[in-house]
Amino acid sequence: TKRFGAVRALGGVTLDFPAGQVTALMGENGAGKSTLLKILTGDHQPTEGHVVLDGERVDLASPAQARAAGIRIIPQEPEIIPHVSVAENVYAGSL
Repeated sequence: TKRFGAVRALGGVTLDFPAGQVTALMGENGAGKSTLLKILTGDHQPTEGHVVLDGERVDLASPAQARAAGIRIIPQEPEIIPHVSVAENVYAGSL
């Protein structure tokens, strides 16, 4: 769950992302997709609940911690670096 003041942006979300697979997250505007991704990338902290990675609870207090945990997100409006591979674009924050 994530709240911004009185606004509940996410409520009781539970998701599984299988390791080694690409997962698409889709939904209507205002459904909370960006908020969820910001929690997974350490940009926001959940108001309630937690993130579990490989069966262990993790605190993703910063984007650096999320990257160190192996979490990579490709946003809907990616800032693509021309003339490099897809993998290099995905890992650009770590290079």
